[in-house]
Amino acid sequence: MNREQLFEQIKKKRSFLCVGLDSDILKIPAHLKETSDPIFAFNKEIIDATQDLCVAYKPNLAFSLATRISHESANSNPPPRAKPLIAAITGISRLAI
Repeated sequence: MNREQLFEQIKKKRSFLCVGLDSDILKIPAHLKETSDPIFAFNKEIIDATQDLCVAYKPNLAFSLATRISHESANSNPPPRAKPLIAAITGISRLAI
């Protein structure tokens, strides 16, 4: 989308709404976790539900990548008696340089 298209959307929808897509796999509904790409499916549902109001979407790719990597690490090697979020945070710390 270029600048002119953005202005057209703002005028048409009478809105400045931009939705950030910072999807956390731990908070995605169970029925979407069964899909081949739960984060994509969840974000698509958000976009479909808000497209008449929203003029732009901001996917946070760094957030998505970090959470995917940390969740994979946490699921493969969780700390003893750790809660999922703690395990995910521990997984991220292994990636720090």
